[in-house]
Amino acid sequence: MDYYWFAILDNIKYGLTLLTVLFFILGCVIAAFYSNCINNERKSSIIFCYTLVFTMFLVILNVFIPSQKQMAFIIAAPYMFEDKQIDDKAKNLKDILRIGKEYIKAQLDEKDK
Repeated sequence: MDYYWFAILDNIKYGLTLLTVLFFILGCVIAAFYSNCINNERKSSIIFCYTLVFTMFLVILNVFIPSQKQMAFIIAAPYMFEDKQIDDKAKNLKDILRIGKEYIKAQLDEKDK
């Protein structure tokens, strides 16, 4: 089930973005309706403030939910950086390259003869 949430993580972020925009527009329309029809500025401003607070909550939630690429890095990075085999191979890389160059030079010298 965890992989399912990982697979739809970008869709969740797109949905939150759409919900944020729609809720802000809806709040503005409701605040304007109360302002024009009822002539109660206080009620209109309270509705707009609540809408603004909830919209900011959705924006912050959207910011802190990682995208699919970010979540893949969060999951994979510790394995890559803590893998001792990768560290050993990186330490031996200079020796491997030196041996490879010597082998290629030896092969080229044999072809010249």
